[in-house]
Amino acid sequence: MLKIKLSAVCVLCVLIIACQHMGWGNNYKNVPAEVVYKSHQCNRSDMEPAAAWVDNEEELSLVYKRMREHIIGSGEIKVPQVDFSKDGLLLVEMGQRPTSGYELDIADEKVLVNKGTVIVKIYRREPERESMLAQVITSPCIMIKLPLGNYSLISIRDQNNEIYTEVNITGK
Repeated sequence: MLKIKLSAVCVLCVLIIACQHMGWGNNYKNVPAEVVYKSHQCNRSDMEPAAAWVDNEEELSLVYKRMREHIIGSGEIKVPQVDFSKDGLLLVEMGQRPTSGYELDIADEKVLVNKGTVIVKIYRREPERESMLAQVITSPCIMIKLPLGNYSLISIRDQNNEIYTEVNITGK
């Protein structure tokens, strides 16, 4: 009888740990994320990473124009189509870099929302130390469409789950 009780307690502990590991014991929910723009040249002169929340057409036009105005012969600037009554855009910028080989990408087409915080995981690629690279100034960025929701902070995490940058969207 003691073995059965002990076995039941062990199984229950394993189930609780598994549920927490899978997010079932937390208030996490997944929401879709879609990349709408990505480039190695986003015209950012600061060296530090940054993020911005874009929630209207006018702001999107200004941000998009700034990112693309340095491109010679790009013709008319075609801004991504977004229904701002349902979605917003997260712009993540790496900052200015001295060579090629830097890139930002989204890690998953689903992001986590927990207690007012959106957690977006990205891949931050940097060139190998001794690799041969083009000596060109780059400023990688990625623009991600997220559904509107009851959240006030977006935490961008890198492949090591370290906070890359954050953006507070309270009051927007």
